[in-house]
Amino acid sequence: MADLIKSNKTAAQAYLTADSDVISGSVPLHGGDLIGASLRQSIPVSEWVDLSTGINPESYPIPDLPISAFQRLPYQSIAFKKAVADYYQSEDFFSVAGSQAAIQLLPNILSNQNAGHDGVEPVSVLLPEVGYSEHAKHWRLAKVEVETYPAFDLDDTIKSVNTALDINNRRHLIVINPNNPTGLVIDQAQLVEWANKLAQGCFVIVDEAFVDADEISSALPQCHQLSNFIVLRSFGKFFGLAGLRLGFVFAHRSIIAAFEESLGPWSVPGVAQEVAISALNDTQWQQQAKLTIKHNQQLTLQLISPLINNMTILGRYEKSLFVSFKVSRQDAVKVALTLESFGVLIRVVNLSDDYALLRFGIISGKSQTHIKRLQQAIDGCLS
Repeated sequence: MADLIKSNKTAAQAYLTADSDVISGSVPLHGGDLIGASLRQSIPVSEWVDLSTGINPESYPIPDLPISAFQRLPYQSIAFKKAVADYYQSEDFFSVAGSQAAIQLLPNILSNQNAGHDGVEPVSVLLPEVGYSEHAKHWRLAKVEVETYPAFDLDDTIKSVNTALDINNRRHLIVINPNNPTGLVIDQAQLVEWANKLAQGCFVIVDEAFVDADEISSALPQCHQLSNFIVLRSFGKFFGLAGLRLGFVFAHRSIIAAFEESLGPWSVPGVAQEVAISALNDTQWQQQAKLTIKHNQQLTLQLISPLINNMTILGRYEKSLFVSFKVSRQDAVKVALTLESFGVLIRVVNLSDDYALLRFGIISGKSQTHIKRLQQAIDGCLS
């Protein structure tokens, strides 16, 4: 193992001598790419400590599954629809293969919806300058102009969005709540105020992928009160089952119908439905999971504290599935690649030529092997 670490330190140093494309080139665009990291560092996938995602490392235990979940076409069962409605307290939803699927479809769906309003489409979409990058990507692919607002300081965010909507309210507004990776949270009263400012045919889209663990107020009730609210929810983050690919769109019936038309009757697998029925109904597990996430967050902060001593912590983190720090871009690359050389994967989010964010997911307190590996990696960064 010592020879492997020495060899991988040399590899990390080689990365550090690369040009400014190192963050976008050698560090993955999204978290969880253990295959790519394994190829770079010659460390088996099974040996990695993956802190590059915001996925609960202590996942919901998979129940025994009926063979029918694999054999039958996956029409959505009554039990599945009830479990979803009970958990989210809303019956106006469409199930998708992860909220990513909704993010990819929304630009075209909303463009088609809006074409019915005197044929005038929104001038642009307004979204956070730092956030889940797939939002901006797919609006640009749909040939919609993308404008951004700051996503670090709440006062700056509110001022920027208000100014943009006062200048032009014919635009969609995307809010990631809590923001990934900055942790910024915008309260429901503010979201409603912005929704009321938008022109007809324009929507507030709230991505709540991390809201379950963070326990902030969801915008779901607004979907029943305002027809221009869309809320996206992710099953995989809190329940720790991202590979199941399950998410939900909550919206006005016309938006739900557009998703039904686009994706058809079998939008999520039968296996995903069966697991979700069990997980969404298991309130005891959910309550314990929130306590466990809080414990694991505190443990993670304790373990990385020698490394983050002089770093600026961002946003909420007490119960979150991730925590971010703002550092110089050079330091971010150095830390990420040194940790990687020890088999610990984190995320680097490039902000500018000078600054970047280091985002850490949480470690499981049940894995002494992972805890020891992380401690070794932190020591390696400080040596």
